Amino acid sequence: MSDGMEKLLYSCVSVVVGFSFGIASKPLQEYFELIKEIRRALIEYANCYGGLAKKDKTEKASEKYREFSGRLASVPHMSLYWLYRWLNQVPDKEQLLEAKTRFIGMSNVIYTDDFDAIHKTEERIRRCLGLEAGE
Repeated sequence: MSDGMEKLLYSCVSVVVGFSFGIASKPLQEYFELIKEIRRALIEYANCYGGLAKKDKTEKASEKYREFSGRLASVPHMSLYWLYRWLNQVPDKEQLLEAKTRFIGMSNVIYTDDFDAIHKTEERIRRCLGLEAGE
C-alpha cells in the first residue's frame, strides 16, 4: 500500500471512529447534564420546604422535581444504557426508579414542614444517583 493510500485510510478510520464516539457519547452527556441540573436544584430549592420561600418559588421547585422524575424514568431507555451501566457511569435501574419515585415524593412534601422526612428523602435521592452532599 502506498504512503498516500495509507494516510487516506487512517484519515477515514479516524473520521468514522470520531463520529461514532460522538454519537455514542451524546446520551451520556445528556445524563450528566441532568445530574448537574439536579445538583443545582437541590441546593437552589433547599429553602422552599415548609413555606420558608415564596409560593411561586415553592411551586417551581415542585414542578422541577416532577420534571426530574420523568427525565430519570427515561434514563434506562437511552441508547447504550447497558454499556454505560457496565462502565459504571449511570446507576442501575432500581436506583433510578427509587430516585424517580422519591422526586415525586419531594414534590408532594415540599409544602409540609416535616423537615426530617424531607431531609431523609433528599439524602436517599443523593445516594441513588451517586451524589455526595458536599459536592
